[in-house]
Amino acid sequence: MRQKAIGYFFVLLAIISVDGCVEKLIIEEVGNSNLPLVISGFISDQPGPYRITVKRGFVTGIASSYQAPESVSTMILKDNLGNQEQLIEVNKGIYETTKNGIQGIVGRAYQLSIVTVDGKTYETTSDTLKPAGQLDSVYYKFRTFSELNGSKKYYFDIFFDAKGMLNSYFLWKFKGTFKVITNPIADKEEEPCGDIDCLGCSICNRVLKCTGYRNYGTPGNPIIKEYSPCTCCTCWYNIYNDGPILSDYQYVQSGGFVGIRAGIIPIDDWILQHKIYAEVSQYGISRQSYLFYKAIKDQQLGAASLFQPATGSIPHNIRQLSGAPEKILGLFYAASVRSSTIILTQQQVPFATYEFPKPEARAPRNCLKLYPNSTNVKPDFWED
Repeated sequence: MRQKAIGYFFVLLAIISVDGCVEKLIIEEVGNSNLPLVISGFISDQPGPYRITVKRGFVTGIASSYQAPESVSTMILKDNLGNQEQLIEVNKGIYETTKNGIQGIVGRAYQLSIVTVDGKTYETTSDTLKPAGQLDSVYYKFRTFSELNGSKKYYFDIFFDAKGMLNSYFLWKFKGTFKVITNPIADKEEEPCGDIDCLGCSICNRVLKCTGYRNYGTPGNPIIKEYSPCTCCTCWYNIYNDGPILSDYQYVQSGGFVGIRAGIIPIDDWILQHKIYAEVSQYGISRQSYLFYKAIKDQQLGAASLFQPATGSIPHNIRQLSGAPEKILGLFYAASVRSSTIILTQQQVPFATYEFPKPEARAPRNCLKLYPNSTNVKPDFWED
Protein backbone atom coordinates (compact mmCIF):
# COMPACT_ATOMS: atom_id res chain seq x y z
CA MET A 1 0.00 0.00 0.00
CA ARG A 2 2.95 2.30 0.69
CA GLN A 3 4.23 1.88 -2.88
CA LYS A 4 0.82 2.60 -4.34
CA ALA A 5 0.39 5.80 -2.32
CA ILE A 6 3.81 7.07 -3.38
CA GLY A 7 3.21 6.19 -7.02
CA TYR A 8 -0.11 8.02 -7.02
CA PHE A 9 1.54 11.12 -5.58
CA PHE A 10 4.26 11.36 -8.18
CA VAL A 11 2.01 10.74 -11.11
CA LEU A 12 -0.25 13.54 -9.97
CA LEU A 13 2.79 15.79 -9.68
CA ALA A 14 3.57 15.05 -13.32
CA ILE A 15 0.13 16.11 -14.46
CA ILE A 16 0.22 19.15 -12.19
CA SER A 17 3.46 20.25 -13.83
CA VAL A 18 2.00 19.84 -17.30
CA ASP A 19 -1.24 21.68 -16.60
CA GLY A 20 -0.09 24.27 -14.14
CA CYS A 21 -2.56 23.18 -11.50
CA VAL A 22 -1.73 23.15 -7.81
CA GLU A 23 -2.85 20.40 -5.47
CA LYS A 24 -1.98 19.41 -1.90
CA LEU A 25 -1.81 15.72 -1.18
CA ILE A 26 -1.42 13.76 2.05
CA ILE A 27 1.08 10.93 1.71
CA GLU A 28 3.69 9.04 3.67
CA GLU A 29 7.11 10.60 4.12
CA VAL A 30 9.92 9.00 2.10
CA GLY A 31 13.64 9.55 1.78
CA ASN A 32 14.80 12.04 -0.84
CA SER A 33 17.06 9.43 -2.48
CA ASN A 34 14.01 7.33 -3.33
CA LEU A 35 12.22 10.10 -5.17
CA PRO A 36 12.01 9.79 -8.96
CA LEU A 37 12.78 12.38 -11.59
CA VAL A 38 9.64 13.89 -13.15
CA ILE A 39 9.85 15.32 -16.67
CA SER A 40 6.86 17.03 -18.28
CA GLY A 41 5.97 19.33 -21.14
CA PHE A 42 4.79 19.37 -24.75
CA ILE A 43 5.32 20.84 -28.20
CA SER A 44 2.38 22.15 -30.25
CA ASP A 45 1.58 23.62 -33.64
CA GLN A 46 1.32 27.05 -32.00
CA PRO A 47 4.33 29.42 -31.90
CA GLY A 48 6.85 28.75 -29.12
CA PRO A 49 8.69 28.97 -26.90
CA TYR A 50 7.81 25.54 -25.49
CA ARG A 51 8.54 24.71 -21.87
CA ILE A 52 9.80 21.46 -20.34
CA THR A 53 10.17 21.05 -16.57
CA VAL A 54 12.53 18.71 -14.73
CA LYS A 55 11.88 18.15 -11.04
CA ARG A 56 12.76 15.80 -8.25
CA GLY A 57 9.82 14.76 -6.08
CA PHE A 58 10.26 16.02 -2.53
CA VAL A 59 8.13 15.53 0.56
CA THR A 60 7.82 17.78 3.60
CA GLY A 61 6.28 16.00 6.56
CA ILE A 62 3.10 14.08 5.97
CA ALA A 63 0.65 16.90 5.23
CA SER A 64 2.01 18.62 2.14
CA SER A 65 4.25 17.91 -0.80
CA TYR A 66 5.92 19.62 -3.72
CA GLN A 67 8.63 19.12 -6.32
CA ALA A 68 12.14 20.48 -6.23
CA PRO A 69 13.43 21.70 -9.64
CA GLU A 70 16.51 19.93 -10.93
CA SER A 71 18.99 20.98 -13.61
CA VAL A 72 20.25 18.69 -16.36
CA SER A 73 23.34 18.88 -18.53
CA THR A 74 21.63 19.02 -21.93
CA MET A 75 18.10 18.74 -23.33
CA ILE A 76 17.46 18.44 -27.06
CA LEU A 77 14.09 18.51 -28.83
CA LYS A 78 14.05 16.88 -32.28
CA ASP A 79 11.64 15.68 -34.95
CA ASN A 80 11.65 12.69 -37.29
CA LEU A 81 13.06 14.77 -40.18
CA GLY A 82 16.31 15.63 -38.42
CA ASN A 83 15.39 19.11 -37.16
CA GLN A 84 16.45 19.76 -33.58
CA GLU A 85 17.04 22.45 -30.98
CA GLN A 86 18.85 22.49 -27.65
CA LEU A 87 16.65 23.95 -24.94
CA ILE A 88 17.88 26.72 -22.65
CA GLU A 89 17.48 26.63 -18.87
CA VAL A 90 15.58 29.85 -18.05
CA ASN A 91 15.21 29.00 -14.36
CA LYS A 92 16.39 26.00 -12.41
CA GLY A 93 14.65 22.94 -13.82
CA ILE A 94 12.73 24.97 -16.42
CA TYR A 95 13.85 24.61 -20.04
CA GLU A 96 12.54 26.47 -23.07
CA THR A 97 13.01 26.64 -26.81
CA THR A 98 13.75 30.02 -28.38
CA LYS A 99 10.85 32.19 -29.56
CA ASN A 100 11.60 31.58 -33.25
CA GLY A 101 12.99 28.08 -32.82
CA ILE A 102 11.54 24.69 -33.67
CA GLN A 103 7.75 24.59 -34.09
CA GLY A 104 5.40 21.63 -34.14
CA ILE A 105 3.87 20.56 -37.46
CA VAL A 106 0.91 18.18 -37.79
CA GLY A 107 2.07 14.75 -38.93
CA ARG A 108 5.62 15.01 -37.61
CA ALA A 109 6.89 13.03 -34.62
CA TYR A 110 8.84 14.62 -31.75
CA GLN A 111 11.00 13.40 -28.90
CA LEU A 112 13.32 14.68 -26.17
CA SER A 113 16.87 13.56 -25.45
CA ILE A 114 18.20 14.39 -21.97
CA VAL A 115 21.60 14.04 -20.33
CA THR A 116 21.64 14.58 -16.57
CA VAL A 117 24.42 16.29 -14.62
CA ASP A 118 25.74 12.89 -13.49
CA GLY A 119 25.83 11.57 -17.07
CA LYS A 120 22.64 9.49 -17.22
CA THR A 121 20.82 9.62 -20.55
CA TYR A 122 17.09 9.49 -21.23
CA GLU A 123 14.90 9.61 -24.30
CA THR A 124 11.17 9.94 -24.77
CA THR A 125 9.19 7.80 -27.18
CA SER A 126 8.43 9.66 -30.42
CA ASP A 127 4.99 11.27 -30.29
CA THR A 128 3.17 12.23 -33.48
CA LEU A 129 1.43 15.60 -33.58
CA LYS A 130 -2.24 14.95 -34.34
CA PRO A 131 -4.90 17.35 -35.76
CA ALA A 132 -6.77 19.40 -33.15
CA GLY A 133 -10.21 19.25 -34.68
CA GLN A 134 -12.56 22.20 -34.30
CA LEU A 135 -13.57 24.13 -31.19
CA ASP A 136 -16.98 25.47 -32.20
CA SER A 137 -18.05 27.57 -29.24
CA VAL A 138 -17.41 28.39 -25.58
CA TYR A 139 -20.28 29.61 -23.42
CA TYR A 140 -21.42 29.91 -19.81
CA LYS A 141 -24.38 29.24 -17.54
CA PHE A 142 -25.02 31.09 -14.30
CA ARG A 143 -25.64 28.77 -11.37
CA THR A 144 -26.94 29.09 -7.80
CA PHE A 145 -26.14 26.53 -5.10
CA SER A 146 -28.02 26.50 -1.80
CA GLU A 147 -26.12 25.15 1.21
CA LEU A 148 -27.71 23.32 4.13
CA ASN A 149 -27.47 26.41 6.37
CA GLY A 150 -29.54 28.40 3.88
CA SER A 151 -26.69 30.46 2.44
CA LYS A 152 -26.18 30.56 -1.31
CA LYS A 153 -23.13 30.23 -3.54
CA TYR A 154 -22.96 31.53 -7.09
CA TYR A 155 -20.76 30.51 -9.98
CA PHE A 156 -20.45 30.23 -13.74
CA ASP A 157 -20.24 26.86 -15.44
CA ILE A 158 -18.11 27.08 -18.59
CA PHE A 159 -19.12 24.77 -21.45
CA PHE A 160 -17.92 24.11 -24.99
CA ASP A 161 -19.02 22.42 -28.21
CA ALA A 162 -16.38 20.83 -30.42
CA LYS A 163 -15.76 18.53 -33.35
CA GLY A 164 -13.02 16.11 -34.27
CA MET A 165 -12.24 13.23 -36.57
CA LEU A 166 -13.62 9.86 -35.55
CA ASN A 167 -11.14 7.54 -33.80
CA SER A 168 -9.10 10.54 -32.65
CA TYR A 169 -8.16 11.51 -29.10
CA PHE A 170 -8.67 14.89 -27.47
CA LEU A 171 -7.72 16.64 -24.27
CA TRP A 172 -9.33 19.90 -23.13
CA LYS A 173 -7.95 22.43 -20.67
CA PHE A 174 -9.64 25.38 -19.02
CA LYS A 175 -7.97 28.50 -17.64
CA GLY A 176 -9.68 31.52 -16.13
CA THR A 177 -7.58 34.67 -15.62
CA PHE A 178 -8.70 37.62 -13.50
CA LYS A 179 -7.24 40.75 -11.93
CA VAL A 180 -7.64 42.17 -8.43
CA ILE A 181 -6.41 45.47 -7.00
CA THR A 182 -6.02 45.27 -3.22
CA ASN A 183 -5.15 47.62 -0.37
CA PRO A 184 -2.24 45.91 1.40
CA ILE A 185 -1.49 49.02 3.47
CA ALA A 186 -4.57 48.10 5.52
CA ASP A 187 -3.23 44.60 6.14
CA LYS A 188 -2.15 44.53 9.76
CA GLU A 189 -0.05 41.41 9.37
CA GLU A 190 3.22 42.20 11.14
CA GLU A 191 6.55 41.27 9.58
CA PRO A 192 9.85 40.87 11.42
CA CYS A 193 11.36 44.27 12.10
CA GLY A 194 14.95 45.37 11.63
CA ASP A 195 16.99 48.47 10.90
CA ILE A 196 16.19 48.31 7.20
CA ASP A 197 12.45 48.24 7.92
CA CYS A 198 12.58 51.43 9.93
CA LEU A 199 15.43 53.07 8.00
CA GLY A 200 17.38 53.77 11.16
CA CYS A 201 14.54 54.56 13.52
CA SER A 202 13.52 52.46 16.51
CA ILE A 203 9.84 52.16 15.58
CA CYS A 204 8.83 49.07 13.65
CA ASN A 205 7.29 49.52 10.21
CA ARG A 206 3.63 48.52 10.58
CA VAL A 207 2.89 48.23 6.85
CA LEU A 208 3.92 45.37 4.60
CA LYS A 209 7.27 45.88 2.93
CA CYS A 210 5.83 45.18 -0.52
CA THR A 211 3.59 48.27 -0.28
CA GLY A 212 6.62 50.48 -0.83
CA TYR A 213 5.99 52.43 2.38
CA ARG A 214 8.50 52.93 5.20
CA ASN A 215 8.58 54.56 8.61
CA TYR A 216 10.66 57.74 8.38
CA GLY A 217 9.70 58.85 11.87
CA THR A 218 11.43 58.99 15.21
CA PRO A 219 10.70 57.15 18.45
CA GLY A 220 7.14 57.98 19.48
CA ASN A 221 6.48 59.86 16.24
CA PRO A 222 6.10 57.40 13.34
CA ILE A 223 5.85 58.94 9.87
CA ILE A 224 4.84 56.49 7.15
CA LYS A 225 5.72 57.60 3.61
CA GLU A 226 5.87 56.01 0.18
CA TYR A 227 9.35 55.53 -1.20
CA SER A 228 8.90 52.96 -4.01
CA PRO A 229 6.09 51.46 -6.16
CA CYS A 230 3.82 48.89 -4.55
CA THR A 231 4.54 45.34 -5.72
CA CYS A 232 1.60 43.64 -3.99
CA CYS A 233 -1.31 45.95 -4.88
CA THR A 234 -2.24 44.58 -8.32
CA CYS A 235 -2.19 40.88 -9.17
CA TRP A 236 -3.48 38.45 -11.78
CA TYR A 237 -4.62 34.92 -10.95
CA ASN A 238 -5.35 31.72 -12.84
CA ILE A 239 -8.13 29.19 -12.21
CA TYR A 240 -7.77 25.73 -13.81
CA ASN A 241 -9.95 22.70 -14.35
CA ASP A 242 -9.44 20.23 -11.50
CA GLY A 243 -8.65 17.16 -13.61
CA PRO A 244 -8.16 15.89 -17.17
CA ILE A 245 -11.07 16.44 -19.56
CA LEU A 246 -10.86 13.71 -22.18
CA SER A 247 -12.76 12.53 -25.24
CA ASP A 248 -14.07 9.43 -23.50
CA TYR A 249 -17.66 10.48 -24.16
CA GLN A 250 -19.82 9.11 -26.92
CA TYR A 251 -19.68 11.09 -30.13
CA VAL A 252 -22.90 13.00 -30.65
CA GLN A 253 -23.60 13.85 -34.37
CA SER A 254 -20.84 13.46 -36.93
CA GLY A 255 -18.00 13.32 -34.47
CA GLY A 256 -19.16 16.22 -32.32
CA PHE A 257 -19.08 16.97 -28.60
CA VAL A 258 -21.92 19.10 -27.24
CA GLY A 259 -22.34 20.74 -23.85
CA ILE A 260 -19.08 19.53 -22.28
CA ARG A 261 -18.27 21.29 -19.03
CA ALA A 262 -14.75 22.71 -19.01
CA GLY A 263 -14.53 24.48 -15.66
CA ILE A 264 -16.13 26.52 -12.90
CA ILE A 265 -15.71 30.19 -12.02
CA PRO A 266 -16.86 30.96 -8.46
CA ILE A 267 -18.38 34.37 -7.81
CA ASP A 268 -17.18 36.34 -4.82
CA ASP A 269 -16.38 39.95 -3.95
CA TRP A 270 -13.10 40.11 -5.85
CA ILE A 271 -12.90 37.57 -8.69
CA LEU A 272 -15.14 39.77 -10.85
CA GLN A 273 -13.73 43.05 -9.57
CA HIS A 274 -12.75 43.74 -13.19
CA LYS A 275 -13.37 40.82 -15.57
CA ILE A 276 -12.26 37.27 -16.15
CA TYR A 277 -10.91 35.71 -19.32
CA ALA A 278 -12.33 32.17 -19.61
CA GLU A 279 -10.24 30.17 -22.10
CA VAL A 280 -10.87 26.64 -23.33
CA SER A 281 -8.15 24.87 -25.34
CA GLN A 282 -8.65 21.71 -27.38
CA TYR A 283 -5.62 19.45 -27.85
CA GLY A 284 -5.38 16.78 -30.51
CA ILE A 285 -3.24 14.09 -28.87
CA SER A 286 -1.88 10.63 -29.62
CA ARG A 287 -3.16 7.41 -28.08
CA GLN A 288 -0.15 7.16 -25.73
CA SER A 289 -0.82 10.65 -24.39
CA TYR A 290 -4.51 9.85 -24.01
CA LEU A 291 -3.72 6.70 -21.99
CA PHE A 292 -1.47 8.71 -19.67
CA TYR A 293 -4.18 11.27 -18.93
CA LYS A 294 -6.85 8.59 -18.71
CA ALA A 295 -4.82 6.78 -16.04
CA ILE A 296 -4.49 10.06 -14.11
CA LYS A 297 -8.22 10.63 -14.32
CA ASP A 298 -8.99 7.10 -13.14
CA GLN A 299 -6.61 7.54 -10.19
CA GLN A 300 -8.29 10.80 -9.20
CA LEU A 301 -11.75 9.26 -9.38
CA GLY A 302 -10.60 6.28 -7.35
CA ALA A 303 -9.02 8.51 -4.71
CA ALA A 304 -12.29 10.42 -4.38
CA SER A 305 -14.08 7.26 -3.29
CA LEU A 306 -14.07 6.21 0.37
CA PHE A 307 -14.27 2.58 -0.72
CA GLN A 308 -11.60 2.43 -3.43
CA PRO A 309 -7.86 2.97 -2.91
CA ALA A 310 -5.65 4.53 -5.57
CA THR A 311 -4.35 1.62 -7.60
CA GLY A 312 -2.90 0.81 -10.98
CA SER A 313 0.19 1.99 -12.84
CA ILE A 314 0.51 5.19 -14.83
CA PRO A 315 2.01 4.80 -18.32
CA HIS A 316 4.85 7.12 -19.28
CA ASN A 317 6.95 7.57 -22.40
CA ILE A 318 10.43 8.17 -20.96
CA ARG A 319 13.12 5.50 -21.05
CA GLN A 320 16.60 5.45 -19.57
CA LEU A 321 19.41 4.66 -22.00
CA SER A 322 22.49 4.71 -19.75
CA GLY A 323 23.66 5.07 -16.16
CA ALA A 324 22.60 3.42 -12.91
CA PRO A 325 18.86 2.60 -13.12
CA GLU A 326 16.61 5.28 -11.68
CA LYS A 327 12.87 5.67 -11.42
CA ILE A 328 11.49 8.32 -13.74
CA LEU A 329 7.94 9.54 -14.42
CA GLY A 330 6.12 12.07 -16.52
CA LEU A 331 5.14 12.71 -20.11
CA PHE A 332 6.46 14.63 -23.07
CA TYR A 333 3.90 14.85 -25.87
CA ALA A 334 3.03 16.60 -29.12
CA ALA A 335 -0.36 18.22 -29.71
CA SER A 336 -2.12 20.59 -32.04
CA VAL A 337 -4.14 23.22 -30.19
CA ARG A 338 -7.24 25.31 -30.82
CA SER A 339 -8.35 27.84 -28.22
CA SER A 340 -11.35 30.09 -27.67
CA THR A 341 -11.91 32.76 -25.02
CA ILE A 342 -14.96 34.52 -23.62
CA ILE A 343 -14.88 37.46 -21.19
CA LEU A 344 -17.20 37.59 -18.18
CA THR A 345 -17.93 40.64 -16.03
CA GLN A 346 -20.35 41.62 -13.26
CA GLN A 347 -22.89 42.38 -15.99
CA GLN A 348 -23.28 38.64 -16.66
CA VAL A 349 -24.55 38.10 -13.09
CA PRO A 350 -28.36 38.41 -12.98
CA PHE A 351 -29.47 41.78 -11.61
CA ALA A 352 -29.90 41.95 -7.81
CA THR A 353 -28.59 38.41 -7.38
CA TYR A 354 -25.23 39.35 -5.89
CA GLU A 355 -24.18 42.66 -4.38
CA PHE A 356 -20.59 43.40 -5.35
CA PRO A 357 -18.47 45.83 -3.31
CA LYS A 358 -18.26 49.40 -4.59
CA PRO A 359 -15.45 50.00 -7.09
CA GLU A 360 -13.33 51.89 -4.55
CA ALA A 361 -13.51 49.02 -2.05
CA ARG A 362 -10.41 46.85 -2.00
CA ALA A 363 -9.41 43.75 -0.08
CA PRO A 364 -7.03 44.63 2.80
CA ARG A 365 -4.51 42.01 1.72
CA ASN A 366 -1.21 41.48 0.02
CA CYS A 367 -2.53 40.62 -3.45
CA LEU A 368 0.07 37.84 -3.85
CA LYS A 369 -1.62 36.03 -0.94
CA LEU A 370 -5.25 36.70 -1.79
CA TYR A 371 -5.71 33.69 -4.17
CA PRO A 372 -3.50 30.81 -5.34
CA ASN A 373 -1.61 30.98 -8.65
CA SER A 374 -0.87 34.69 -8.25
CA THR A 375 1.52 36.96 -10.12
CA ASN A 376 2.14 40.71 -10.15
CA VAL A 377 3.26 40.51 -13.80
CA LYS A 378 0.56 41.57 -16.25
CA PRO A 379 -0.24 38.79 -18.79
CA ASP A 380 0.54 39.68 -22.40
CA PHE A 381 -3.08 39.27 -23.48
CA TRP A 382 -4.63 41.33 -20.70
CA GLU A 383 -6.34 44.57 -21.73
CA ASP A 384 -7.48 47.04 -19.08
